[in-house]
Order: sequence, then C-alpha cells, then structure tokens
Amino acid sequence: MPSISEKVEALIEWMEKYPKATIVPKVSEDVLRQYSKTDREYEQILEEYEKIKEYYQYVRIRKRKNKVDENEIIKCRLGNVGGVFGYPNQIEKLAKQYGISEEKISYIMDKYGTIDNFHKLYRNQELENEKDVILANSFIKNLVDIDCNFNVGYDNLYREIIRRTNNTYNELVLYSSEGIKECIENLSENERTILEKRFCLTSNNNSNTLMNIASEMKITAEGVRKIQERALKRLRIRKKEFTFDINKLINSKFITDNEKMQLLEIEKELKDINFSRVDIARNSVIERLRNLKALQIKEKASIPEDYISIENAKFTTRAYSVLRFQGINYLHEISNYTYKELSNLRNLGAISRQEIIAKLAEHGLQLKEEANIEKKEGQITIKDANLSIRAYKALRSKGINYLQEISNYTYEELISLKSIGVTTMQEIITKLAEHGLQLKEKSDLEEKDTEKQEVVKRILEKQKTISEQQKEISQLSKAKKEL
Repeated sequence: MPSISEKVEALIEWMEKYPKATIVPKVSEDVLRQYSKTDREYEQILEEYEKIKEYYQYVRIRKRKNKVDENEIIKCRLGNVGGVFGYPNQIEKLAKQYGISEEKISYIMDKYGTIDNFHKLYRNQELENEKDVILANSFIKNLVDIDCNFNVGYDNLYREIIRRTNNTYNELVLYSSEGIKECIENLSENERTILEKRFCLTSNNNSNTLMNIASEMKITAEGVRKIQERALKRLRIRKKEFTFDINKLINSKFITDNEKMQLLEIEKELKDINFSRVDIARNSVIERLRNLKALQIKEKASIPEDYISIENAKFTTRAYSVLRFQGINYLHEISNYTYKELSNLRNLGAISRQEIIAKLAEHGLQLKEEANIEKKEGQITIKDANLSIRAYKALRSKGINYLQEISNYTYEELISLKSIGVTTMQEIITKLAEHGLQLKEKSDLEEKDTEKQEVVKRILEKQKTISEQQKEISQLSKAKKEL
C-alpha cells in the first residue's frame, strides 16, 4: 500500500497531467473528455480519477487527525490539489479580491490563463459555454451604484427589477441606490419590510429566506412571495427614476460641450474597468462616479423654474405611470414628442393622450409638429387641405402626405383602409374635386376581371338552381313510387 508521501505525489502528478480537472468538487465528464480521444481512453482516465479520489480522501482524513506532515500539506497547496489543502497564494489572493471560491479561481486560471482574459471574453460574449457565463455573472460587477454605497443587496434588488427586461449582464449599468430607497419609502409597510429582509438592504437583516420571513411576519411563504412580487412590480414601473441614463445626460441641453466630452471619457473608463468587489472601491472609480453624480445634480439644477413636473400637473394614475415609465418628469419634455410618437408609447390610449394634450394646453404648451414635409411643386399636402381629424389621421397612418397620392387609389382600395367609412370617403372625394382631382378608375383589366367574376357567379347560381330542381324531382319520383 502506498505511503502518505506517495499518495501526495500521485495527487500532484494528477493535477499536473490534467490541469483543467479538479479532484474536489467532482470533475465533470466534459472536462475529462477533453483529455481523451476515444471512449476507451475516457474510461481509463475515469478509473485513474476514482483512484485519485480515494488517495485524496485518505490524506484528508489523516490531515484532520494531524497525522500529515506540514511539508506534505504545503506540497498539496502548491500543487493545486485544492480542497482542504487550499491553493497557492496567488489564487488565494485572487479569491479574496473577487469574492469567490479558490476552486472557481483555479478553474478560470487553468482554462483562460488570466482573470482579465476571462473578463474580456465575457464582455465580447465569447465564453465557451453557459456554465462559464453563469460563473462570470456571479462575480463580475456590471451593476454600478453611482451613490457609492457598495451594498450587494441593492445590486441584487436592481438585478431582480430588470430581470424581465432585455438587459444583458455584459453591459455596464449605472443605478442609484438612493433613488431605490426613495421609491421603497413609498411602498406599504409589509412590502418595504419584505424587500429589506429578502435582499438584506440593512445591516440588521439576516433572515432572507421566504420561510424565515414568513415565520417572523406570521404569514405563509406564498404570501411573502406575492407581496414581494407586488412590490417589485411597483418598482419596475418607476425604474427610470433610479436608473442612471448616461446617454440622456450627454444629450441634455443643460450640459456644456466640455461636460459632454467629460461624460464620454468617464463612460469609456468605467466600461474598461473590471468591476470586482475590490476594483469598485478604488479611489479613482469613486471619483469618476462622484463626477457623474455632480453632473446629474447640475443638470437638474439647470432646469428652469417654469418647468412643471408631471406630479404637479395632476395626471390620472394611468397617464402618470406611463410618463414616469418613459423617464418623463416635466411637461416640457412631453412637448418634444410628436402626436405619432406619443401614440406609440405603451399603454397610452386615446383618452390618456387627450388628457395629456389638454394638460399641455393649460400651461401654454403643445406637442411637437410632425416633421415638415417638403412641398412638391404643384402638390397639396393633406394638412393644407383642411381635412377632418379622422380623415387626416387615417391617411397619415398609411403614409399618404399629398392629395395627389390619394388619386392613385380606387374607391374600393381607399374605403378598405382602417378608420375610413362612407362619410369620410365622401369628404375625401369632395376635397379631391375641389382641387380638380378624382379617385383612380378601375383599369380595363380590372373591369374584365370583374366581368369574369360576375359570369362565374351567375353560372354557379344556375348550377345551384339546377341542383335544387333535380333534388325536388327525385323527391317527387320517390313519393309516386310509394303510392
């Protein structure tokens, strides 16, 4: 039977021979397949692995009983055996820096060479498999709190808020934990308590499982889950309030050109940084985040006093929620939308649009006019034709801008358009006539097709009549025979 020293040597040789493999936790079949070309070779490696596991367990038990020499333990650590023996100092240091286990760091180093290379491949979406993507998501910090609170609980809460959106974790996302706090304050007491406990938002919250919270609050776990989901739904509606949109700040008219250049530089620098738990706390990063916050505060302070917030405008709940979800805070921002753009906002119906337009009018504002259509010589725009709102909207929705374009439609084609009825048709035809225009007549080919359809229809009707007559004759004959 091999001695402890011989078994330690076997463990080290195994790790040198198969650097991507691990003794503990159990190595996956995919990793062992990388070192085998045939099924027979795979079976041989698997047999070796089972033997190595036995050696590891033996040495581990002897170590626990203090019957393994310290030199042998150091050899196991330096040989990357892992488990109870630990890893080399470099891996141990990286594990502490990134807040993940030494086994995971060892796996990344063996497979990708360096953490930086792993992070680069992750950002470029070039990692080999889904398992590595999940590993990257667990410690690469792309959610950055511009308030520099560095509370992982707020990171997890924000990630849960945006979970149902198309946001990808390999993109840099900036958010404000202070903004989330303000929104949480507006929730009910139960909703606020459950979010604080579930995501450990305060230092004295440790019981973050559904069962523990349910026990404390004396309700069912399902009840806790439903309250949590309701609270998250309310926060999703107000997501734009605590999501820091750097592009919106760059495009703000209250920011100078020099400040816009500064913002672009800050954005580039932040994207190039590997946001580990240590990196995010660097003074240089904190300074950049504070600069962003300062520019945001300056931009808000530059907003004129006559700008009316949508809260003070007293909108209905639906209109207010839609505007808030779109990140619109002031009536003057709505005036940058055209009617078509406003109509495209999700969940904003006709009644809410009328309400918004009325509120704008109350404060001397209006929606932005549609982009001016270049007037072609001799052509009349449908706007200048003074059509009714229904007719104008119906034609615009089909991309019709000139009366001359309407004259390319036949009566049947035009009346088939959505929202155009007989009354609207009469109005359009009258407007065309006022300007010496008329609808297109059917072509000879279309007329022939129509005549052909009429002939076919008559033939089918005659066939139907003949069939009915034959049926009657058959019934009469049958009746006579019975008599």
